[in-house]
Parts: sequence; structure tokens; C-alpha cells
Amino acid sequence: MILSAEMNSEIAISVRNVSKKFRLFSTSRERLAEALHPFRKQYHKEFWALRDVSFEVGRGEIVGILGRNGSGKSTLLQIICGVMQETAGKVVANGRISALLELGAGFNSEFTGRENVILNGAIHGFSRRQMLERMDQVEAFADIGEFFDQPVKTYSSGMFVRTAFASAIHVDPEILIVDEALSVGDIKFQEKCFRKLNEFREARKTIVLVTHETARVEQFCSRALVLEGAQVAFTGDPQEAVSLYESLLFPRKNVVIDQARTRSDSLARSVAASSGSVKGGGVSPAVKTQSGMNGPGRELLRSFFSLDSDQDRCKDRRSYNKYELRFGDGGGAIVDYLLVNGDDEDFVSIPSGTRFYVYIKVLGLSGIKWPSVGVGVFTHTGQMVCSGNAGLLSVELQLVQPGSIHFYKIGISAILAEGEYFLHFGLTESVEGKIIRHDARRSVAVFRVTSTPWIEGLVDLAMSLEEIGSISDEGKYV
Repeated sequence: MILSAEMNSEIAISVRNVSKKFRLFSTSRERLAEALHPFRKQYHKEFWALRDVSFEVGRGEIVGILGRNGSGKSTLLQIICGVMQETAGKVVANGRISALLELGAGFNSEFTGRENVILNGAIHGFSRRQMLERMDQVEAFADIGEFFDQPVKTYSSGMFVRTAFASAIHVDPEILIVDEALSVGDIKFQEKCFRKLNEFREARKTIVLVTHETARVEQFCSRALVLEGAQVAFTGDPQEAVSLYESLLFPRKNVVIDQARTRSDSLARSVAASSGSVKGGGVSPAVKTQSGMNGPGRELLRSFFSLDSDQDRCKDRRSYNKYELRFGDGGGAIVDYLLVNGDDEDFVSIPSGTRFYVYIKVLGLSGIKWPSVGVGVFTHTGQMVCSGNAGLLSVELQLVQPGSIHFYKIGISAILAEGEYFLHFGLTESVEGKIIRHDARRSVAVFRVTSTPWIEGLVDLAMSLEEIGSISDEGKYV
């Protein structure tokens, strides 16, 4: 039950021990049999969509909610909005709530967009006259032309979202709740929506956003919540929430990896031997030809190309971040990396504009037929600066067999503003259009770009300015 009660004025939404149970029947006949049974025999199965969920949202906060399909996200939002009744617990809301839930919710398909806007206003306590005064703004924001006066049942999903969002934001909400819908609109409309959400944030309005777009959560939200198994698994920093969410989506099967590594030990040795490696740290002739590898100050690089060990050496690097997140199914493992800038191996700081190289070492475990290796550069807030992989760069990589060891080199030009940047490494495979993450090491390394007073923003786009002339008061070109 939603209560507008006396509570801390800084708290917009309070969810206290909320649970929601559904009764599931295999057939409609079972539903009827239970309803008519003289001894109340139970035919249904109980399904708890939410169990003892508690959290608070402060006034002016933007909170993102993440969770796998079936974790209870939409159910939670519907309870907060009063669309659904909770089985136990209570929700206290302090302010007018406007919601944009899943497609179709709240609109009558037989009514036109204009009529639905008036109806939505009436639900929020606005008279027909008040909504008509706002109609020009709503119509302009939706920007669907003559379809605004056509029945909603004729709308595409994009037109529906445009109209629904325009309607939701023009009823003076103090709390705005959005459930996935913005991912349907085109990119220009999405930009307009998030510009409006930023205006809401500046006005200290509260926003609760459910989305699968983790970048949106990291960049836009002040706090995030992760639902898993109908319960709150985490609430706090958006980057930490995204890391947990991705680890739930792509769990790292350590047992599988350990078993695969055990099976691959002998294979790794035979691969190293057949490649011409020398015991005690030898290097394959195939990689000895790497440019500059045998130059001065190349001890770490020569060690990197050693085939005598498949142990994880990432933690030995100066730039290693011990708080990295790692997940994947264990088809292969990223076991070492090295950041090289000229003769500076394993660097932690570079001047802006420097061209550096990321060397990555991969151990084959269960085998990868179409491997792709990639690196992403991110800010400390989780904003992606740039990302590249074999697929995007149109580079075809060799099959990764169990026990094989592979080396990759990725070049990056750090035309970046001053600050710290994190590197994400990924070993993936595309199978029938689906991306399989074999080993993902998120925020595994961090490096700093030194002072760049000439850059405002994130990157140097080599902008130039030139004055090409003027016209005098006499009308003469100067």
C-alpha cells in the first residue's frame, strides 16, 4: 500500500519489508477447481516475485535498478506506483508519482494520444482545462505529427514511448519512475529525454530508473540497486552495482576453469616445447621477432613472452587494480598483460598523446573457435572513452585450443585529458550472433595521463581556430 505520510522530508520513497507472492496454476481448470473445492484444496504453486525488500530513495536522488530477467524489477516498480498490491510490507511515498512503465501500461489503446494525455492528467488530479493548457508542450515534445490524434493502437512502439514520456513529464511529478521504456525510442529522442531528466535532477526531483543499459546507470545515477532472486543483493555506488550485475549475468565458473587448467598442464608444456621454448623462461622463435623486443630495457617483455608458465601474472604488474571484477565461462583465460611505452615497460603514467601498447597473454582452456580479444578505456566513473576488439578492427584470430598460449598486441593513442583511466580486457566469441564472454577482466589496470591544460573534456580532438577576415564599418572586407 502506498502511503503519503509524515516522514523525513528528505526521503522521497521508503520501501519497507515488501514481499509479493503470486499464485501459479498449470491450467485454467486447476484455478477453477481450487476456487470451487469444498475443502479449499490447493492446486497452485507459490511464486515470490519479491521477498523482504527494503530501501529508501532520497529526495533529488537518481537511483538505477538493475537485475536479471525475473528478478522482480517491474513488480517492484508497479508496487511503488500503486498499480499492484504488495503481499506484505509497505511503501511510503512523499510526493506526486508519475510513471512510465512497460509498453501499454496506463494508456487506452482505443483513445487517441491527445485523449490519453488528458486521461493521464485526470489520474494525477489535473482538470481537462489544465491539461489542455499544457497540450502544446506535450505534443511538441512527443513530435509524432498527425498521429497524436490517431488511436494509440495504431502507434509504433517508438511513437507510444514518445507520447507516454511526454505525458509523464508534464504533470509536474516530484517522483518519476521509468521502466526500460526509453530504450525503445530513437537516439535523438533518447538524448532529448535524458536532457529533460537532467533538468529534473537540477530541480531536485526524484528519479527511479530501471534499465539494462549499464552505461546509463554509471553515468546518470547517483546510486544503484541490484535485485537478484527477488531480494536486494546490493545498494550503493553505481559502478559497484554494475560490476555485481555483470558478474551475475556472466558468472565466472572457477571450478570449471581450475579443472580445465589441470587438464591443460601437459598440453601447455607440449605446446611450449613444440614452439621451441627453452626451459626456465625460454621464448618461442615466433615471438622473438617482435619489434624492439631484444632492445635495451626489455627484460619484462622477454619474460612476458615466456611459455614456461600458465599462471596468472596480472597481479604482478605495477598498474594492476586489486579491485578488478572478473567473470566468464572459462573457455580461455587472460593470464598476463604488459603496458609498454617505448622503453618504459609496465608504466603507470604517460604524457597525453602518447602511443602505447597493451600486450595480452591468453591461455586456452576448453577451446575457442572464433576468439576475439579486446581492450576498453574507461574513466573512474565508468564512462567508456573507447573500446576495440578483433571483431571491430576486422582482425581474424587463430583458433584457441586447450593448452595453447596466445599473445596479442593492441596499440592505443592516449590523446586524453589529465586523470586516471581504467583498462578492461575481454576474451570473447561470437556464436550465431550471441556474444560469449570466456574471460572478462573489468578495471584490471589503471594508468594516469599527466597534466593537459589545453584539453577541456575527455579527449583532444585537435580542434583549430582561424580568423579569416572581417568587414569594416564602411563595408569593406579586411
